Parts: sequence; C-alpha cells; structure tokens
Amino acid sequence: MYNYQSLKEGNKLGIAIVGLALGIVLIYGIFYLPKKRNNLLNKGRITIGTVVTIIDGKGANDPEYEYVVNSKKYISNEARILQGTYNFSDKKIGKRYFVVFDSTNPERACLLPLNPVPDSIDDVPLFGWDSLPTGEIFTLRK
Repeated sequence: MYNYQSLKEGNKLGIAIVGLALGIVLIYGIFYLPKKRNNLLNKGRITIGTVVTIIDGKGANDPEYEYVVNSKKYISNEARILQGTYNFSDKKIGKRYFVVFDSTNPERACLLPLNPVPDSIDDVPLFGWDSLPTGEIFTLRK
C-alpha cells in the first residue's frame, strides 16, 4: 500500500523548492541585471578582449574572452547585457572585440559583439578608454 499522506507532503516540498528557485531567478532578472547594465553604462570604460573559447548555450553560443585592466587579466563570458544576443561560432576564437568594464569593479564586463577591434588598434591604455577609440558609438539593446 502507498502512503498517500507522505506523497502529498513530498509534493508540497517540491512545489516550495521550485517556487523558491523561480523567485531567485525573478529577483536576479529584475534587480541585479539592470543594476549591472547601468553600472557598465555609467561607470564603464573600454578595453579590448580576445575570444578564447565558445560556450554552447541554449539559443545562442556565448564567447569566453580575456581582457586586461591595469595589468591584471580577467576572464568573462558576458556578452548579452548591452547589445543583446549574438550567436558566436568557433570562427570567432582569437578575434578581438571591445569590452566595456565597470571602472569600480573590472571583473564586471560585457563584450560588444557588434564592435570588433580594427587591426590598426594595438595599444590599450592601462585603465582603458572613456569611449570607443574608433569614434563610433556602440549600439545598445533596448
């Protein structure tokens, strides 16, 4: 015989765990991501990042890239917050793109997939640029 009472209690626990997980994802999406985006826009500086590998994702492949600020190397895979989703292929490994980083916390950064770095740009200032050195204005996702 099955113990239906314990089955009902297990369902309640499962529903509570799923509800908690959804709540955390919702809070992250509502509060953290917009704050991170605003910090990048308001306190952001620009450097150059090099794609080192591609991470298979749902809906799009994301780049993992390296960039340097104040002689310290950072690794990130954030590339959607500012310009939206861009599907990276293995052909992009080794390519250079501009990266916006938070000047108060350089670990927070976002690669600009719509802004590859021209071959004519080699040197990056120690603390990056205030704006794109090409004179372009990068397009933002709404």
